Amino acid sequence: MAVDLNDLRIPRENAASRRARWPWVLLVAMLLAAAVGAAVVLRGRAAAAEEGLAVSVARPTWQAEGGGPSPRSFTAGGWVEPAFPWPVAVTALTPGRVDELLVQEGDAVAKDQVVARLYDRDLRDEAARARAEHEAAKARLALLEAGYRKEDVEEASARLEELQAELGLFEKVEARARALAAEGIVSREQAERDEAAVLGARAKVKAQEARLALLRAGPRKEEIEAARAEAARLAADAALAGKRLEYVDVRAPVAGTVLRLLVEKGGRVTMEKPAVASLYDPSALWVRVDVAQADAAKVRTGRPIEVQTLAEPERTFPGTIVRVDPAADFAKNTITIRVRFDRTDGRLHPDMTARVHFLAEGGAAKTGAPERGRLLVPRTAVVRQGGAAFVVEIVGGKATRRDVEVGGTLGDAVEILKGLSPEARLIVSDLDKIQDGMKVKER
Repeated sequence: MAVDLNDLRIPRENAASRRARWPWVLLVAMLLAAAVGAAVVLRGRAAAAEEGLAVSVARPTWQAEGGGPSPRSFTAGGWVEPAFPWPVAVTALTPGRVDELLVQEGDAVAKDQVVARLYDRDLRDEAARARAEHEAAKARLALLEAGYRKEDVEEASARLEELQAELGLFEKVEARARALAAEGIVSREQAERDEAAVLGARAKVKAQEARLALLRAGPRKEEIEAARAEAARLAADAALAGKRLEYVDVRAPVAGTVLRLLVEKGGRVTMEKPAVASLYDPSALWVRVDVAQADAAKVRTGRPIEVQTLAEPERTFPGTIVRVDPAADFAKNTITIRVRFDRTDGRLHPDMTARVHFLAEGGAAKTGAPERGRLLVPRTAVVRQGGAAFVVEIVGGKATRRDVEVGGTLGDAVEILKGLSPEARLIVSDLDKIQDGMKVKER
């Protein structure tokens, strides 16, 4: 069979066709490269957003009046809390369900004031049952202590005489029957029946004699003592049931202000978790401060301090260090101290965030007025919009806008008159890229 070799040739594209395909290949390659690059950029931005934008940070500086140094040695953050021995727990003395809450957080309460009331129907029934059982035991004891009635003794004595008379009659009949049986006049069986009747009558007389003796002797001493003990036990049960009924009214152990309600209406208190509320004294507050161990040597009891709160950063509260914990916190590299206010005016509240300024040796706390001087921040930290101005502070790893009132300028610094804490960490770079609440980190 003849084969044409031309049929076995592999067809090839001509040069013109190959030149026409190259631009499309290059276009596809460029699109793929652009997609890969975009994915890398987006992933990088996502990672950056997750970690937070890296920014430069600066702190305000305090320039004392006259340009002299501030008497502050160092500053640490803390929070306001009730001073020892507060807070005081208001606890239920019996377990149960809370039916009524009679106070709210922030209410002032007096000592022994009822702050909550528990469900009491079951306790009322229990107290009534305990009282009834006690009354029954008392009646039985009184009966035993009084002894038997004279009438009972006389009745028993009369019954004994009757039984003795019956016994005498039976004995006569039995004696006659025995004699007649010997003569064969009556049967022996009849004589035996009469003898059995005598024995039964004698047993009744003996039992009645014993009963009469008991009535004349009265109850046994041991029986009376047992009844007395039972009455005492039931009296204690009744008293306990009455107390538990009184305990449905949960009372404040001391006068104070309600700090927190620890249970809701309808909730349960148990012997393991009996607390209903906690109280504190608004005039007995201190600040708990974690001081870096590097500054621990500068801390001692009696040293004066100044406290500023984020709620009123323009005010300064004088105080004194009253306690230094004996052990440091290894994990946080800090030591905890507590500083007490020299006085309060009702505007300080537990859990307020505070900054504690430790005064340099020889410094003295001011009498409630701010230290004279001015607060300066870098000009790059201030953003002006029309007649207003704001700065951006890092709080909890996020950018937080603070509206401020600005004063004059001093070189590259701007005076802040109001709205900023001296210990704020201010962002001074990339402010055009930052939005309020955005995650940021310090470079």
